[in-house]
Amino acid sequence: MVGRDDDLALLKGLMEAGRFPAKSAVLSARGAATVALSLMCGVPKQGLVALRRAQWRPRGRDLVAMDPEGHYGGLRDSKARVVPLLGTSKAVVERYLALSGPGGPETALLQAETGGPCVANAVDLAFERAMARAGRTDLTLGRMRTLFVAMVEEADDRGDGTAEYLLGENRGARAPHGHTLADPPSEEAMRALLERAFPFHKPWRLLTHAGGGRGPKLGGTSARAGRAGGPA
Repeated sequence: MVGRDDDLALLKGLMEAGRFPAKSAVLSARGAATVALSLMCGVPKQGLVALRRAQWRPRGRDLVAMDPEGHYGGLRDSKARVVPLLGTSKAVVERYLALSGPGGPETALLQAETGGPCVANAVDLAFERAMARAGRTDLTLGRMRTLFVAMVEEADDRGDGTAEYLLGENRGARAPHGHTLADPPSEEAMRALLERAFPFHKPWRLLTHAGGGRGPKLGGTSARAGRAGGPA
C-alpha cells in the first residue's frame, strides 16, 4: 500500500536536477520549483501563479511572502504570511530562476514556456503528467498542500500558534498566542519547526547536479532516511 513516506520519496526525487519530466530543462526546473513551493513552503495551488519575484526573498532575506495583496480568496487577514525558506526549497527555486532569465519585481515567479506569467492550468497539467509517468495519478498539487499541513502539525511541539501561522489559518480562532502578519512568530521559531517537519531540508548533491537522467520512481529508501538531507 502506498503511504506518505512513498509520496515524500517521490516528491523529493522530483526536486532533483533534471528529474521532473518535461520537454526542456527550464520546464523541468519549473516543475521542481512547483514541488518545492507547494510541499515545503505550503503555497496553495491557486497561489503558485500569483507569486511575484518581489515576494521571493524580499530584501535578500530567506523568506517567501505569501499573498500580501490578497490574490487568492480575498482572505488577507487570515492567509497573509511570510514563510522561511529551507535550504532545499531555496536551492530548487533559485535553480529555476537562473534558467528562466531576468525579471523585475512584478514578474511572475513561475513563467510560461513562451514567456509571461504561467497560468494555473499549465502548472496543474505539468504536475499531472509527471505523476502519470510515475504511475501516481492520485498524487495532486492539492495533496502536496495536505502533506505540508500534516507534517507541520506533527512537528509542532509548542502549541504557541507558530504552526497555525505557517498554515495560513485564522490564528485568533485556533491558538491563544496567535500571530498576525504585523506580529509573526520569530523567524527562528518558524524555521526550527519547518526543519523538524522536513528531514530533507538540507540540499544534497543531486538537488543541483543532474544524476544521469534517472526518472522518478516509487519505493526504495524512505524520504525520512538520512536526516541531513542525503539522497533517498
